[in-house]
Amino acid sequence: MSADFKSMPLVVIAGPTAVGKSGVAVDVCLRIGGQVVSADSMQVYKKLDIATAKISREQQKGVKHHLIDVVEPDIKFGVYDYVSLADKTIKQIIDDNDRAVICGGTGFYIDVLLNRSQYDDLILQNDLESVNAEYDESNGEILLEELKSSGSKHISKIHQNDKKRIVREVVRLRNVRKNRKSKYEAPDYSSIGVLIGTTDMRSLYKKIEERVDNMIETGLIDEAEYVYKNRHLFETAAYAIGYKEFFPL
Repeated sequence: MSADFKSMPLVVIAGPTAVGKSGVAVDVCLRIGGQVVSADSMQVYKKLDIATAKISREQQKGVKHHLIDVVEPDIKFGVYDYVSLADKTIKQIIDDNDRAVICGGTGFYIDVLLNRSQYDDLILQNDLESVNAEYDESNGEILLEELKSSGSKHISKIHQNDKKRIVREVVRLRNVRKNRKSKYEAPDYSSIGVLIGTTDMRSLYKKIEERVDNMIETGLIDEAEYVYKNRHLFETAAYAIGYKEFFPL
């Protein structure tokens, strides 16, 4: 590992499925120090261990891992939630004078985390979903009172049943109160070391086949059946690769 690499507070390890990212991440942490921050959209879910190919305690070799097993399978968890948690986690690791090693196969999560691509839209979508839920709790009555007390000039034109307009006006009002800027100011992730795992296709396919065989031996079909039976609760998790192949949704 080069001296320049050792000086970087943030390392990213990416690559295709079964290329060996998790093992490399552990090796990097053991050699130059660090804690692993998972970037996998399905490993965040508790109980779903086999199809998501979570690294075992033994394989972690004492290296601390974050953002694995953080939410129940029935909780909706997306890229906005991931980036929010990852920012806090990375900041804490670096504040503790350690290195954050991001490792995972969900490239979209890594892209949004590092580059903030589409992040303004994600913030808006998250706000809209949250305020929509608030509207449903009181059929808009509480939100309408919030608008009235704010002195909003638009309130006289909005009926309580006009959910869409009430929700959007509340989101607009709250963002004004927060003095939120039009562009989210992301943490400075400019000093980054990147490792991309690669191998020839024949070797990669062989590794994938071996992984699937091992998953089946360790209970993948039972896990897939459990997810299928609870698919009405596991809105996102049920679509993980490895479940719907056995029990189509």
